[in-house]
Amino acid sequence: MKDIILKIQSLLNTQDSGTYKELYNFNYEIEVDADFMNKKIPPALLGDEVERNEIIEEMIGMCESKGIESRQCVLHKLYQDDPTLAACLSTIQAISRNGKIDLHVFVRSQNFDRNFCYDNQTYMQIMCALLLVWPEYEFGKIHIHITSLHRFMKDGEHTPTFC
Repeated sequence: MKDIILKIQSLLNTQDSGTYKELYNFNYEIEVDADFMNKKIPPALLGDEVERNEIIEEMIGMCESKGIESRQCVLHKLYQDDPTLAACLSTIQAISRNGKIDLHVFVRSQNFDRNFCYDNQTYMQIMCALLLVWPEYEFGKIHIHITSLHRFMKDGEHTPTFC
């Protein structure tokens, strides 16, 4: 995780000194990292913790009903306050192949300093929860696509990253 965080910080730092910096269509992959999972990373909003728990429960339910070996283990999240809108963490697919479970995560919009680390911890927790239900599988990769990974600047400064 540290290398990915440093890469993102470097890419954001190369942009002009405007109030908004963005990486568009950023892709990366991670694995479950026990040290990172054990870090105390606060949610940006109280609703983030509620959403995390919902996502984990809904992913397990979806995979139990559709089958972990199907390609139908897909969760589409909507905004808690407005179900007509896609949530920032909008789609997650779990798929098992060759004895491993992989996650494919599509993030519509993410604030790097406030949500990035917390959300990555969430992906790792989803993977762990799935492997508790299907212990015959091994940890696979977590593939993440973020359409808009952004940072807001105020007076040339940004909020410290929660990692």
